This record gives sequence, C-alpha cells and structure tokens, in this order.
Amino acid sequence: MKKYTTSRIFIVSFLILIAGLPKAVSAQANEVSIAAVGDINLGGRVQNFIRQKGLFYPIARLKPLLTSTDITFGNLECALSSRGQPVAGKEFTFCGQPENVKTLKAGGFDIVSVANNHSKDFGETAFLDTLETLEASRVRFVGGGKNLQAAVNPVIIKKSGLNIAFLAFSGILPYGWSATDIKPGVASLRNATLVKEKIRVAKSKADLVIVSLHWGVELQSQPLKEQKELARQLIDVGATAIIGHHPHVLQPIEVYKNGLIAYSLGNFIFTPGSPAGSKSALLHLKLDKYGLSSFKVWPVKITSAQPAVASGKTAQEIRSFLRKQFNLEPGRLNSTGEALSFYTFRYQKKTVFKKLARSYFIF
Repeated sequence: MKKYTTSRIFIVSFLILIAGLPKAVSAQANEVSIAAVGDINLGGRVQNFIRQKGLFYPIARLKPLLTSTDITFGNLECALSSRGQPVAGKEFTFCGQPENVKTLKAGGFDIVSVANNHSKDFGETAFLDTLETLEASRVRFVGGGKNLQAAVNPVIIKKSGLNIAFLAFSGILPYGWSATDIKPGVASLRNATLVKEKIRVAKSKADLVIVSLHWGVELQSQPLKEQKELARQLIDVGATAIIGHHPHVLQPIEVYKNGLIAYSLGNFIFTPGSPAGSKSALLHLKLDKYGLSSFKVWPVKITSAQPAVASGKTAQEIRSFLRKQFNLEPGRLNSTGEALSFYTFRYQKKTVFKKLARSYFIF
C-alpha cells in the first residue's frame, strides 16, 4: 500500500470538512433518471400510420432514448378502446385500438397521465376501458380514475432507493370531464388549494414529486403569467418537477430553486397541424433526494406521426428557442452532442469531489 503524502492527507481532510465528501459521493448512487415527453395520441390519423407501418413505428427512432432511463413518462391524449362513440359537439376526438398500448410498452413508458381533454373523447365506457387496458399492460396511469379519490391520488414508483410520486391535473376540462365522488373522470387543476394539498401529502410519502399539468393556450409559445406563478407555487409546496402539455407547441423550460418547470413539451406521437407543432423535445431528468441534479433536452421533429431527434436547421431553431428562455448564468446551459445539458452547482460539486476522491484516496 502506498503511503499518503502530507499534502494529500491535508487536501482530503479539507474537502471532507468543507463539503461533506462521503455524503456527496454516496448521494451520487441515489439518483433517479426520468424521461419525459409531451402529447401522445394513438388514435386519429396516428391510428392509420400504425395500421400501415406497425405498432412499433411511432417510437422506432427514439426507443434508445426512451428506454435508457429508470422511468419514462408521457401524456396519453386519447382513449384506448373498441367501444364508445365520439362525444357530441367536440371538434377533435381521439381513440385508438386497445392493442396500441403495445406502442407504449415498446417505448418503455412506465407511467402516463390521463388528466387531459381527450381521455374521455369516446365517453365513460371507453375511458374506463383505457384505464383497464393500461393496468393490464402494467403501464401505470395518473390523474384519472373511477372516482375523485382515485383521480387525485399519487402513484408512487420506487427506483434507486428513492420514492417518486406522480400526480396529474388538467385545467382544460370539457363538460363532464372531472371526476367526482361517484363519477369516473380526471383530476381538475381548477382548485389550486386542493392541488397544493395533494402535493404536500405526496411529498410526505415520497422523496420526489413529479406533477403533470395539462394547461395553457393552444399554439402559444409562451405560458401565461398565471401559469408561471402557479408553477412556482407548486415547487414551493413540494413539487420537484412540473411537466406541462396541451399547447401542442414547445414552451420554455425553467429551473426554479431545486426544481424544474417544463411549461409545454409540445407534441410527441402526433400528426401536427402546423410546422410549429412538429417541433418538440425529449427531456431527461436526473434527480436526487434534494431535487433537480441535472437534465438534458433533445430537440425533436415529428414527421408522419414519428418523432426523431431533430437535425440541421430544425435542431438549431429548437435549441435557440430553449436557450433564449433560460434566465441562467452564462455557461450553465451547454450543448452536449445533439442535446442541451444543464447541471446544478450541487451536481457539479458532487462530480468534482468524486473525481478528487478518486485521485487522492489510494488503496
């Protein structure tokens, strides 16, 4: 065994004293990674592509990124049922065949939100069929259920020694969409007091809380002032990350305290009606028990209902848009290959001290 030099002993002792080195190094092991995407529609025109090209076509080009994390999450913006009829008076109604759940499974989706304005497009029966289909396929769902209690309860997933709670709420609610004590439906975002209370309760049961919000204004590239205020309030009461959708276009991603707010991740598996709707993002989060550790975001372009990592001018436009939205110190948001990456100072500190520990501890 080599002897420690006086300088090495001093440096290691100093690092331990000022940074709590053992805690920092051990915390590295207790990280969970989450992939998050926006709107997933397995009905409508997407159903036609699935019939022609197969169940795995929509996720074929992004499967490696979707399945490389501990947990993969998205917003399921359709029913999955062979029953029911389109809700009268609704302009757009989406329902895919139950077998389309295999697309989610192939993409590694562990959990989806059903708290949106399309999950009941084909009525209550089809909505309940959707929940049963997801459950039978071991894809967890959040934000909807057979009654209000089921809709607002968190789903807790344990990974890497951490308990991660998921909640989902929709602020876009057609008539009859909300769950009640005796009626199936989705969790409503309109009662902010209730939403905050559910986050507090979830935080008391879990290390981390991921909140999915279906909200905002369609085709608008910026969130409303009220959304910004609410999102930060939800972080303040215990949410770790806010994952937003509904506008069908990409909106800013913001770092707030120890949390992250993605106001809208845009479409994912969809047939967009505009060029802006074809620009999206795939988000990878790394979280530890203290909150956000780091993240990467890949620019995505959707072509013929199939998302893929964007290239060329489209990738530059998406990266440029996201860069302009960050209110961060220079250098905190960097390009890493095709993705943009962000590391908290806490993450950088852990990494530095881990490297120093490897350099100076010689066994």
